[in-house]
Amino acid sequence: MIRRFVLPFLSILLVASTAAAQSGVSVYAPVAPKYQLGDFDYEGPTVPGWRQVTSAESMFILVYAEEMDGGQINTRAQVNAESYKIPDRAADGRDTLWLTEQGQAQQVKERGDKLVAFSKITPIESNPSVMSYSLVTKLDGVDMFETFYVALAPDKTSYIVAKITTKDVDFRTQPYFSQLEASLKSLRHAPRTAESTPPPST
Repeated sequence: MIRRFVLPFLSILLVASTAAAQSGVSVYAPVAPKYQLGDFDYEGPTVPGWRQVTSAESMFILVYAEEMDGGQINTRAQVNAESYKIPDRAADGRDTLWLTEQGQAQQVKERGDKLVAFSKITPIESNPSVMSYSLVTKLDGVDMFETFYVALAPDKTSYIVAKITTKDVDFRTQPYFSQLEASLKSLRHAPRTAESTPPPST
């Protein structure tokens, strides 16, 4: 059974879309030049507005935020990404479309009667090996827009899922959305070897 993509639905974006800043500067960290997500490498968007919330060996959370009057930070969008291992031969004979269909079906089921709409699955223009689909979910009377991205390793030993969440109805016309999709061109399978994996710290 391929592990499903699970991240908190009540994300930072939902519970803290506007946060106070200290001295007008976001407390988030700069976006790293490169992320190693399991057996995938990725270079995130580094234009102004993008910041890192957290990062670990196989996941990260980024946000796109704008500084407003009064030293407030308005978080426009949040990106969660995580890589997963696939049990031996569990994906034999499968492709990225199949994997994305399984994920979409799970997400639709989890949303239940809160689901407003979902889109068809299509490859993204910047990287046709990445499949994408969108969901619209109503939460406390507000429509939340989520776009998912799925990539399967060529050797089918792992996969990566990312999603961008926003409350902007016109998110597809916003710079942060095009910046994110453009950055996915950098996503590539880069298996770790004993030589490429740093030894554990002592």
